[in-house]
Amino acid sequence: MTVVTSKKNKSKEYFYVIITLLFIYLILFEFILPINSFLPKPSLLKESFSSLWSQYNLLQHLALTTTLIYASLIISYLAIEIFSGIFVSLFVNFPGIILLSRIFKFFSPFVMTIILYFWLHNSILSEFIFSTVISLIFMLSILAKEISTIPHYYVESALCLQLNKKELYKKVFWKYSQVEIFSQLRSLHYYLWTFVLLYEYIGKINGIGAVFYLIVEYRDLSALILIGLIVFILIWIGEGIIIIINKRLIFWKKE
Repeated sequence: MTVVTSKKNKSKEYFYVIITLLFIYLILFEFILPINSFLPKPSLLKESFSSLWSQYNLLQHLALTTTLIYASLIISYLAIEIFSGIFVSLFVNFPGIILLSRIFKFFSPFVMTIILYFWLHNSILSEFIFSTVISLIFMLSILAKEISTIPHYYVESALCLQLNKKELYKKVFWKYSQVEIFSQLRSLHYYLWTFVLLYEYIGKINGIGAVFYLIVEYRDLSALILIGLIVFILIWIGEGIIIIINKRLIFWKKE
């Protein structure tokens, strides 16, 4: 009861803080401060909201970006789960691959995005391949790391139960790794949004990133703030869904 009460109190505190900041913004920038390049008047935001959907064709771009991101997440996870025995076998028998997978964390997201853009060029299919490759690399690097840290008594217990190698890889190594993969999905979700928006911004044609490019070109501050809020809300909703799925599907813990 104490934990639930504290969570409710924190939620109320966050709500009151947000309401207070919105009230300050409304009074300060609508009635007191003149037009500035820092934050637009609230009335200008209201006018820009309708133009986002008509002039920038936002709905189509939103649908494209969100579909690509979540489709690549789902497909990447299902592909690893289906072929988990093969991936685990590779990481166990060729431990050098684990070291190779850790190299990717030193790459700058911006530089990696530019390199992959030059390789794949600009199309919806290439963007889907790009987001799927990023998802696969991220999940496989976690799988590789978890395999190298699995407690020896897990393996010994499985061998005592006379599990063959295929069963050992899928029922022990994979299940052990699933906990960490799901716990890191929120980070992957955020990074994937960043990668995809960068890719679209460079391409200037498809998705929300292309809308960001047009807004910056037109120097439309109101539209920039609004689309930033929309992306924030989408990421927040997606993160909430991931948390719910994590709680429903992964009901065991590592020891």
